[in-house]
Amino acid sequence: MKLPALVLPLLLALPGFAAELVDEARPAAASPEERAALSRALAVRPSPAQLKWQKLGVYAFLHFGVNTFSDREWGSGKEDPALFNPVDLDCRQWVAALKAGGCSMVMLTVKHHDGFCLYPSRYTRHSVASSPWKKGQGDVLRELALASKEAGLKLGVYLSPADLHEIEAEGGRYGNKSIAIDSVIPTPVAGRPFAAGHREFKFKVDDYNRYFLNQLYELLTEYGPIEEVWFDGANPHPGTGQKYERDLWYGMIHQLAPEAMIAVDGPDVRWIGNEHGHAREDEWSVVPFAKGDQTGTDLGSRAAILKADKLIWKPGECDVSIRPGWFYHASQDTQVRSPQNLFDLYLASIGRNGSFLLNVPPDRRGRVSDADVRNLAGFGEMIQYSFGSQACGAWSDGKPNPANLATQAPAALLDNATASIWTPAGQDWSLDFSARDAASLFMLEEDITQGQRIEKFSLSQEQNGTWKTLATGGTVGARRILQIPEVAAGSKLRLSIDASRAQPRLTELGLFFNGNCLGEVAVSRNSQGLVSFAVAPAGAEIRYTLDGSEPTAASPLYRSPFALEQGGLVRTLAIAKGRPGALGSQLLGLPKSQWKILSASSEEPDSLALAAIDGDPKTMWHSGWRKSKTPPPHEVLIDLGASLNSTGFTYLPRQDVRGKCCGDYFIVYLGDDPNKLGPAVAEGRFDNIANNPIEQVIRFKQAASGRYLKVVFLKTSDDHPEFAAAEIGLLGK
Repeated sequence: MKLPALVLPLLLALPGFAAELVDEARPAAASPEERAALSRALAVRPSPAQLKWQKLGVYAFLHFGVNTFSDREWGSGKEDPALFNPVDLDCRQWVAALKAGGCSMVMLTVKHHDGFCLYPSRYTRHSVASSPWKKGQGDVLRELALASKEAGLKLGVYLSPADLHEIEAEGGRYGNKSIAIDSVIPTPVAGRPFAAGHREFKFKVDDYNRYFLNQLYELLTEYGPIEEVWFDGANPHPGTGQKYERDLWYGMIHQLAPEAMIAVDGPDVRWIGNEHGHAREDEWSVVPFAKGDQTGTDLGSRAAILKADKLIWKPGECDVSIRPGWFYHASQDTQVRSPQNLFDLYLASIGRNGSFLLNVPPDRRGRVSDADVRNLAGFGEMIQYSFGSQACGAWSDGKPNPANLATQAPAALLDNATASIWTPAGQDWSLDFSARDAASLFMLEEDITQGQRIEKFSLSQEQNGTWKTLATGGTVGARRILQIPEVAAGSKLRLSIDASRAQPRLTELGLFFNGNCLGEVAVSRNSQGLVSFAVAPAGAEIRYTLDGSEPTAASPLYRSPFALEQGGLVRTLAIAKGRPGALGSQLLGLPKSQWKILSASSEEPDSLALAAIDGDPKTMWHSGWRKSKTPPPHEVLIDLGASLNSTGFTYLPRQDVRGKCCGDYFIVYLGDDPNKLGPAVAEGRFDNIANNPIEQVIRFKQAASGRYLKVVFLKTSDDHPEFAAAEIGLLGK
């Protein structure tokens, strides 16, 4: 009997319907509770919109706004709109650069935390309408929407729930304690009517949620189609008491843009838990329902789902910037991620059942900078080169009659179509095949329309009559890619599914060759202050420069460690067999070989303040917390060994746990009398440090000198008393 279309999804959601699949699980469920958990997990399936979204591949963020012109990561909300004045804004140039990098969608920060809007909203004057750009008649989002449509790219919008302008401005609506009243969305505005017959909603909301819903309405109805709506979870000024009516936001999005994915604290997409662009080694799309971020190391294993009250399909999104910051900063022009680095992130995101959201910030001209354009193009070429040619050869499932697979394994797994499926027969979940050409990448995809099943797999190669394991993996999901030792053409290989929640259902299998095996040059400096380089493969030559220029094959050849007494920017280029690899750069501070700790506000016996100047990012100074938690401020006084000239200081947060114990507001003193250091040479705040805990570089307004350095951290980013520092340094040049 053919079931009605609406009945089948209901049956799939019932544990009893999936129970027959659990019988095929390996290893078998250890208890009735585990069996029930597996049954619930197998019944969880992606929505059509989620399936569509998981095929996007690489897509892009564009962080652009007043922060671009104030040189900040997080604005204050007090910025004058006159700051925003790009002289050569060209959205077609943005889109061309992103398309060359393989991007399929572009998402603009139409409003960041500072509240400045890149489109002329009816509901605020804090927007491009009050800027000198195009005499207040410009609309960045409109231009991007047109350019994206021309190029065939999808469009998304980033709208920050946090809004510092609505906190700081007179009559601001954010956290103003207003009561909820009956409201019509969109709220009529004189002189700015919506299209005739436009749809209306009635909600009971406070001032800020009304404002926010009105802006959402504008974006979803006047610039679409919108494919993703991104709500940043960060808030530079928490504690106002402002409540977000998220259910109303999501409900209106579902009505106005039913195909749009809602990301970060939304129902559709899960933030991966870091801003480094990589998923977990075992990334599950079926996870326990939870409010807020899910940043644990294990979200979806059998143990993780065993006690969950509710399981949902919520795939992970890996966001990262092509530069250290999210907005453009000229000082980071030499720190653009190389094509090789971007390709490595591709493998660590899309290659681990995640997505890859790459930020590319336009500069003050309103263009994507030359270095970003070049490296995006190189990245796109690497993807095309690496995955453009399938290297799989002959097939066999080891059964007496392999011809039965003539229309299953070869066709289903090599046709680049997710609709065709290969399901292994019986209890032998393995498949033998060969490499037609040399290969160094292995790809596997499973049929996620029927849930995520595979928990462990392995790839082996026949060597002298025995099978030797080449690589192992855990989850598969939408796509899993493993780098493998290079296998030659004609090599016999075997895929084994070693653990699965039910009989595996595979849609694609592939062997590919990644010809660019040159890694980036690692730059280090020992306790004596000598700088050294290393790169894989061994034997590759390394060219470098110390004057800020881009190295070439004619630049000085690295032969042995060397001193760099004033520090500075070291730029490198690896070359193997005449072929150049990735460009790299590293900003080195003043050597610390003569530095000593004179005093610290507190420290743990196994995390002394000395660790903050030992040159090892794996060690750290940690404030006292075991016996009693020492509250901020946290400070350290350092004897530099001699009076040094400096142009700035650096702070590296602890690197073992993301965003924990990060210093936030800081004051820096430098002088020749440790008891009377004089006025501060720098003070301020590290923007976004908890979410992006990279080395913070603060330039002094003018060069300073002294023998004694004192750094005071007034508070931590999470408002907890504990504090940690992996490294503290001073810049020379």
